[in-house]
Amino acid sequence: MKKTRYFGIGAILIAVVLLAACGGASRPASTPAQQRMTLQVTAPTVRDAVTENKTTVTGVISEPSAKVFVNDQAVPVAADGSFTHEISLAYGSNRIAVRAEAEGFANASRTITLNRALNLTVSSPTDNLVVNGNQLTVSGTVSDSEATVKVNGINIPLNNAGSFNQTLMLYYPLTIVNIVAQVEGMSPVTRNFTVTSSTIQ
Repeated sequence: MKKTRYFGIGAILIAVVLLAACGGASRPASTPAQQRMTLQVTAPTVRDAVTENKTTVTGVISEPSAKVFVNDQAVPVAADGSFTHEISLAYGSNRIAVRAEAEGFANASRTITLNRALNLTVSSPTDNLVVNGNQLTVSGTVSDSEATVKVNGINIPLNNAGSFNQTLMLYYPLTIVNIVAQVEGMSPVTRNFTVTSSTIQ
C-alpha cells in the first residue's frame, strides 16, 4: 500500500512517501529450474589403443531438439535423438568432447579419451626359427602404410596395405633379426627374433 504524508516546516512542504506493502518490499520472481537431459555416447566403446586414423562417434540425446557438438563441431540430430559423426585421430591421445544444448535444459556433456598407436605384425620369421641355407624371408604388416619399416637397419618398402616382404641374407650360424616400425613423433615399435641357420658354420 502506498501512503503519502505531508509535513509543514515553515514555508516548506515536505512530501514523504512511505511504502507500506504488506510483507515489505516485493521480491523478484525466481527463475524456473532447468530440466535435465540425458546424453549417452554409444561409440567408441573401446578404451584400448586403436590403430585406425578415424573413428565414428555415435550416441543418443534424450531431447531431440537439442544441438549436439563433437569437439565443438555441430552434429545433426535425428528425430529419435540419435547422432553420428566421424572424426580423425592423431597418433597418441585424442580427446573427444561431446556436449548437448537445448533451451530450458541444463547442458549435458561427455568426454572420452582414445589413444591411437602404430601396430606391427610379423608373420615371418618366428622366434627361434631354424632354417636351411643362408636366406630368410621377412614379412609382415604395419597398420600405417606411411610408416617407416627397417630390418636390421635397412629400409623395407611397404605396399598400399602396409604389408612388406623382403629376403634377408644370413651370414652367421645365429642371427638376430631386428624389425622396427615408426611414424614421425612417436616411439618406434620393435620386434626381435632369433634365427639359426643349420648350414652355416
